[in-house]
Amino acid sequence: AVFGAPACDAHLHLLVADKGFITLDAQQTNEDGIWTVVVPHSYLRKMPRLQYYLTATGSFRDGMLGDPEACLITHVLDNEGPALTRLSPCEGYGSLDTKPEIGIRYEDISGIDLASGILCVDGKNVTEKARWTVQGVTYTPAKERKIGAHHYEIFLRDRLGNKTYRKIPFTVADPEEMY
Repeated sequence: AVFGAPACDAHLHLLVADKGFITLDAQQTNEDGIWTVVVPHSYLRKMPRLQYYLTATGSFRDGMLGDPEACLITHVLDNEGPALTRLSPCEGYGSLDTKPEIGIRYEDISGIDLASGILCVDGKNVTEKARWTVQGVTYTPAKERKIGAHHYEIFLRDRLGNKTYRKIPFTVADPEEMY
């Protein structure tokens, strides 16, 4: 409601890093006067807290809760493990390189617990041989891989203990069969 009258229109103005405020349109779910807005997951997984203000248009007046200079703040509950944002080789990829560098980029709003990270290639734990940073991990096999199917596995936790595990298959291709 806007000053006691039903709202005709409502918006959430969300502060997003590198973009400033974005406007998300709210939807009225039924005649009870309650409006809802969906914040895309791609924004939420990068924000430890939401900074926003609300605007609503009524029949005779407009209303605002918070404003760009004094945002409302809501903390985001992190109940998901780290997001894997880039995989190399990507899933199902066919590589001509018999020593392909394995690279995984990750992120989490609570931070990554690097001490819990595990990387395995073709079932062999290579965690100690990999290069770990807060943004990602890379590993180049010491030995050439045989032509055929391979995989790597990543296990990570964020600082809250939320887990992520993924197994990524890839292929070392025979150059004779590629052409």
